[in-house]
Parts: sequence; structure tokens; C-alpha cells
Amino acid sequence: MTSNHTEDAVIHGYIMRWLTLSADHIVILILLLALTVKFIFFEDCEERSAEHLLMNYNKNIHQMFSVKDRSGHSPLLEDSEGWIEVGPREDIRPVEHKEVQTDLVDTSDTQSSSPVGITSRLCPAETRSVEECLAIYKSEAGAEALTDDEAVQLVKCGHIPTYQLEKAMANPERGVHLRRKIVGNAGNFVNALADLPYQNYDYSKVMGACCENVIGYMPVPVGLAGPLLLDGRLVYVPMATTEGCLVASTNRGSRALMKCGVTSRIVADGMTRGPVVRFTSIARASEVMEWMQSDENFESMKRSFDSTSRGKSVVCEAIVPSHVVKTVLKTSVHGLVDVNIAKNLIGSAIAGSIGGFNAHAANVVTAIFIATGQDPAQNVSSSNCMTLMEPWGETGEDLYISVTMPSIEIGTIGGGTVLPPQGACLEMLGVKGPNIEYPGENANTLARIVCATVLAGELS
Repeated sequence: MTSNHTEDAVIHGYIMRWLTLSADHIVILILLLALTVKFIFFEDCEERSAEHLLMNYNKNIHQMFSVKDRSGHSPLLEDSEGWIEVGPREDIRPVEHKEVQTDLVDTSDTQSSSPVGITSRLCPAETRSVEECLAIYKSEAGAEALTDDEAVQLVKCGHIPTYQLEKAMANPERGVHLRRKIVGNAGNFVNALADLPYQNYDYSKVMGACCENVIGYMPVPVGLAGPLLLDGRLVYVPMATTEGCLVASTNRGSRALMKCGVTSRIVADGMTRGPVVRFTSIARASEVMEWMQSDENFESMKRSFDSTSRGKSVVCEAIVPSHVVKTVLKTSVHGLVDVNIAKNLIGSAIAGSIGGFNAHAANVVTAIFIATGQDPAQNVSSSNCMTLMEPWGETGEDLYISVTMPSIEIGTIGGGTVLPPQGACLEMLGVKGPNIEYPGENANTLARIVCATVLAGELS
């Protein structure tokens, strides 16, 4: 009994020690509370120092805390008169804080969570004033020292034109990112922009050459038709399109032409234009009109106007054996000739077509134009095409087909041809850039490829 009484007294003594609160115990409890709050509410702010964390947190406990230790060790909480009393737990609220931002990350743009081109850094706690931002922008630090919000602020205040963002930011991709942020908020289509890609694109080649006010780029599927046997050479033709079956149909026509091949010729190189000359009076205009009656003077003026003309007139033909028509195209020579006359010739004439005596030349032309960096608007005149078919041979069993395209406006230098993807398609065709040995020959070859591919599409 004595032994048990002694043990009870010892246990009672330990319990009393733990229950007796001392100043040291209070300090430990406060530190544990502060660390608990840190991990609950501020786990995503690990880069902030303990001092900054506690200074933000004390705003929610009625400014009762102050940081004593600034050496990097665990801070102690006290006031000028001694240890302070912590308020009830229900008074504790998480502190609103700014997220860690990077120069090129827009939380509304979900394409990537990592910055592009510039090392990430913490943003200032608050956006700096317009005057301060403008001074930084004009200093050696430049736009790189500004946050996205600060750069947008300068745009809204008229210090940076929206169309010059790529140049002003000294980083084209960041300029595009900021423009997306500005116009997306202004037009209320931020979510829509999330599906329009803009990253990892060489905008330096676009600036001043291909497009303005860029907000991204448009991925278009590129299919491959061929091989197409053209003038004794096999070519694989890239076609950028969203029209189902176009590449498949053209590929089918190419397969039907593998044994016979396609022959092409450039019959003219120039563009038809109606030059206009203005004179100060009818007297002066009459004098020039009389002057032009001379053949020599007329030729002189014609050479002057023709010097600025860059179109191709191309003719392609092929003779397709009857067994290929039956086995590959699954029809007959008579059937093809009949439908060409009824649809492409008579049907187009009744419809009032101008230059459109074909099945679907514009589809093929546009697909190749987009793939090779041409001006898609030129498909209007470049798609002028007349498709002719007739029986061939002594018995008329084979098929003769020709395609005449008088105005293919095309080139291999300048415009969209300078962009890497389009340049890659030109390189596939062996016509990238200028032909040093025979100037203009690459453009002529590309025009023949376009015409021959149209023939394959028309045949199919």
C-alpha cells in the first residue's frame, strides 16, 4: 500500500508539471501554432521567408504579433512589455496574398504553366505606379523588369501601342502573350483563346512580313498526295486542308497516273493587268494617245508595264490506259468523258462560270498554297482551269485528259515562304528559295506541280 501511494504521488507530480503553464511553454505553443497555420494556409508560398509569412499573418490577429528574430531562425513573438496573449482560434483567418507570378504566365491561359524565354521571379507585392513603370521601361532594365500587369498598365495608358508589343517587350512571344491577355479580357473571350496555341513559334519571321496583331497561330493538318509522276520525276505533294477526302481523292488520281505520268509545260509567264495613267488635261492625254500609235512607242510602254508582272500559264496532259480507268478509278472512259462534258463544261456554262470549267481545282490549289506559304487569296485567279477529257487511241479505249490553267500566281521567295513549316513543304518539293543558276525556275516548277496535282484531283 505504501509503495502504491508513493507511485501515485510521483505520477501526480509529473501531471502537475505538464499542466503548469510557464512562459517557455507559451512560447513553444505559439511557435507550433504559427507553423501549423503556415502549412495549412501558405503551403504554396514556400519561397517566402518566415519573416514575410508572419508579417502577413499578424494582420489577421489584430496586429498582435511582431517579428523579433530576423536572422533566419525561428522568430519569437513578443511585444515591448513581454509575452503577448493569442486570441481565440475563431479569430484566425488566412491572409489574402498574391500568387507567385512569372513574366510570361497568364493564369487565364492554360496552355502552359511554365514561363517562356525569361527566368521566373517573384512579382512585387503590388503593381507599381504608371510613372514608376514607365521610368523602368525607358531605363536599361527595360520591359523585362516589368510584370505582365505592369506592362498591360502601360498599354492601357497609351505608352505602348498594342501593335508594337512584340518589339516593345524585346520578346515576340511575350508580346503575343500580353496581346492575348489584353484583347481576351476586352472582348470577353479569354477561355476561347486557351484553344488557340501561341507558344514555341518563331514570331521574329512573322513580324513585318506575314501578319500583324498576332494572337497565335492556326495549326492546319497537312496531308501528302503522291507520289505523282511528273515529267519523269516522282513528287510528293503536301496539302494543308480541313476538307475530308481531298487528299485521299488526289492521292487516288496520282496512283492512276503512275504508269503513264503527267507532262507539263509553261506556255506563258506574266500577269494580265489593265494599267491606268492619269494626265492633267485631255490635251495631254490626247498627245500621249497619238504617241502610242507608233509600234515602237507602244512596245516601249508595254515593256515598262510588263516588268512588274509575276503569274504562270501552265498546261498538263496525260493518257490513262483503259485498264487503269477500270481497276483504279472503277469506271469507264466513256463515263468519265460524259460526266466531264455534262458537269465541267455544259454545267459550268449554264451556271455562268468564268474560268471555272473544272470539277474542284480551287480545292487543290488552295491546299497547296496554304502548305507552301502562298497568298490564299490568289486562288481566285489561280484556280482558273479548264479540264478536257476525250477517248484516245485507235479504238478509243484509253483516256486523254488535259488541264489548262492560265493564271497561277505563285512564288518561292518572300511572304509566307519564309516561315519554317511552309519552307519545309517547299523543300519537300525541291523548290525552296530562289534558283541561283536559273532564276525563276523554282516558281515555274512549283506552278507545274500545282497544275499536275489539279489534274490528278480532276481525274479522281
